[in-house]
Amino acid sequence: MKKYWKNIYHLQLLVNIAIGIYFIFWLDPAVDAEPVTKYTDIIFTGIVLLLFLLNFIWTKNKYISFSVRWASIITLPMIFLYFLSGIFDTWSDNFSQHNLYAAIYMLLICVLFIPIAETVFKQVISPLGKMISVLFLFVETVTLGYYDTFSKLSPIIKAINDYHVASAVASFLVFQIILDQKMSLRKLKNPYFSFLILILIILFNIWLAFFEQFFGNAHSYAEAFWDWGHNFDPTAFTFFEFNFSNVFRSLYAGILEEGMRVLNIIMLLVIFKNTKYRLSLSVFISSLIFALLHFNLLFDPSRDLISVIQQVIVVFGVGCLWAVTYLYTGQLWLNVLLHTFFDYIAFSTTPLAHAALSPLSIYYDGFVEAIFLALIPILFTIFMFFGKRKQTMLDNADQLIQPQIED
Repeated sequence: MKKYWKNIYHLQLLVNIAIGIYFIFWLDPAVDAEPVTKYTDIIFTGIVLLLFLLNFIWTKNKYISFSVRWASIITLPMIFLYFLSGIFDTWSDNFSQHNLYAAIYMLLICVLFIPIAETVFKQVISPLGKMISVLFLFVETVTLGYYDTFSKLSPIIKAINDYHVASAVASFLVFQIILDQKMSLRKLKNPYFSFLILILIILFNIWLAFFEQFFGNAHSYAEAFWDWGHNFDPTAFTFFEFNFSNVFRSLYAGILEEGMRVLNIIMLLVIFKNTKYRLSLSVFISSLIFALLHFNLLFDPSRDLISVIQQVIVVFGVGCLWAVTYLYTGQLWLNVLLHTFFDYIAFSTTPLAHAALSPLSIYYDGFVEAIFLALIPILFTIFMFFGKRKQTMLDNADQLIQPQIED
């Protein structure tokens, strides 16, 4: 099986070299008019060609093999996305079935990283190395993204394409291959588990999704904590609007970020398996990584450093909640649903909502409010670190890392 994936990986490298050469020498200049794009084509093609050749030269030299492995992890996912998107964009006018064409494109993106995951990412053995490798993958697929200019698509296909759900699935498959184990526990073999606590976790997640978004719109503490009806009143100010496209935008974040969270939690549990505070360290460090990754929002010209830092603070708190949610339930799908729901509420809030000023704003500047909004889920997280709740998470943690220890 390893040789099978290695052959496919080498073929994928050759295909990308061919696409790069096509872009450099044969692509109509009218289509590829930007000089910077031409330089990018040359650089990317050169990188792929070099890595392809190095796969066959000095393979027994461990230092060169190590360098080639990490150079591939750092560069190739982005290059594969770039060339695949570029070739589909270039040929899009030649196909009349735009929805089918876009569907094929997104299907190819879903499986795009499997060969490199099986042959390169899987060679990274250490837990910390695995975390670093997926960090690079995240940066490449989220911060740098991919390019697409499809038009004339049905609303559903367009929403899936516009919000890059396929690239989230592609990255998620890499996480699964790296872990080489199921990311959800089959059965909760735990005498300390309580369905009442499970219901409480779910209800708190749902409440928090509304509270975090509507807190700044409140004209009283009741409106801040539970009375949110005015946010949905179509006859008054429109603070909240439902948008079908936001479902896929939220699903993208839910799949990608929760998949990465689970991998980081499991790897951190392995790293700290012999320490007394392995549970809290895994929760807080994984949440810190999750929060810091949101600095990629600085690439958005509409955002400034202050607002991004405030969001990072809030996201850290919410990340702690999602970490204990996963450790208590052992179910990735539940985390994906709760994260998707949270982001859907956030993305469906109109700009008017964020511009609103309430009497509560007198007491909170941006940073104090961010800390307050982060503190609420952190307090719930601390609540989960006691009694049978903690023992449930410890037992689940032992089950989650067992396949890694056995390897």
